[in-house]
Amino acid sequence: MSKPIQIITLIIAAQLLASGQGSPPTSSSGMARLLVTHADVPTYPPLCRAAQIDGVVEVDVTVKEGTVTATEVKSGPKLLIAATTENIKTWRFDSQATGAFVVRFVYELKGAAINEIDNPTIELKLPGLVRITATPYHTTPTP
Repeated sequence: MSKPIQIITLIIAAQLLASGQGSPPTSSSGMARLLVTHADVPTYPPLCRAAQIDGVVEVDVTVKEGTVTATEVKSGPKLLIAATTENIKTWRFDSQATGAFVVRFVYELKGAAINEIDNPTIELKLPGLVRITATPYHTTPTP
């Protein structure tokens, strides 16, 4: 890489870091930054949508050599925990990544209940935040 391009790259990186953007979280142990390289799309459990269960699930996650090796739920509605931990176990990091962090899955229901399931809106700020917003639905059609 030529000198001018290196300098421009460093300036842009410094601006992003100063603005709080472009900086993935560090692990809780102060180890190298943990950058997610793969994650399955999270879902809102249909049963929870029908029962209008929402809330926040917080999970301690341990990563060793790029793979999630442990999850420990800190808090959250019991019916949302399985979907959360199953999704986290699909995450992959750089093969050198080792550390621990906390992730928050925010499950939100908005709008009036509908008769059919539609796709939720997913916001990913990995590895620290996953927000899933869905419309509740009826398990039986309303008259």
